[in-house]
Amino acid sequence: WKQSMALLLIPIVLFGIFLVIQKIQNGYFLYPLHESLINFQWHDILVKKRELYAFIFHSQGRSFFTYGMLISLFIYFFRENIIPYNLKEKKLFVLISILFIGGFMFSVINFYLARYAQFFLLPLILLGVIFISKLPHLTKLSFSILLIIIGIQNIDNKEKFVDSDMAYVAHIKVQEEAFKYLMNSIPLDKNVGYNWPMSMTFWNKNLGYQLPLNKSIEVYGNKPITTDYVALTNPGELINEEHFIKDYTFVKEFKVDYATVRLYERK
Repeated sequence: WKQSMALLLIPIVLFGIFLVIQKIQNGYFLYPLHESLINFQWHDILVKKRELYAFIFHSQGRSFFTYGMLISLFIYFFRENIIPYNLKEKKLFVLISILFIGGFMFSVINFYLARYAQFFLLPLILLGVIFISKLPHLTKLSFSILLIIIGIQNIDNKEKFVDSDMAYVAHIKVQEEAFKYLMNSIPLDKNVGYNWPMSMTFWNKNLGYQLPLNKSIEVYGNKPITTDYVALTNPGELINEEHFIKDYTFVKEFKVDYATVRLYERK
């Protein structure tokens, strides 16, 4: 019973410690923006369900992993010479199934980001590894090598914004280029407006960016823009450029793979 209680309590204690540290560092327990986007609208739930399903079972080459799991299950149930599962593995199967179903249902009512699915995706992959381990040796080896190759090919897509592979590095690099230009080219008495995610770098100075000393102002939605300069990240928080473009002159664009930052100066 001590081990069972430890398995139950340790994650709760660790999460509690995390919340305390987050409150100290950032001033909130849960990210207010995402917390406010929780909704139970059926249409939104269905949209997030489709996106989540595609990410878990097909994105990043996981179609092959999914098909491999299904084939492994088929072989297990219809081939007598496959090593049977022991009681511990059956318990693990039930536990991961409950975790997956609960995690999936939790995710479709919350703000959707692919990386938020990792807490129940990784156990599912562990379950897949158990299935694959039951295959004949040569089949198991061949399929494992294939999965490694597919995984390497999908480390960085370089083509679109996702928050669950190395493509996100493009966002970091393009912001660094823009900040470097602003520090070297913009007078200190000028203020600069930023949309998300560049605006987020000013919330927490521990993120590692070397930031301009100019006054920074967060711009979003249809908020009136009156700053001397505006730096807009794309993809990022949507800003209607046509809303303010008549008052600004385009200065420079920074681009790394799919990510861009466009800099404007007030006329």
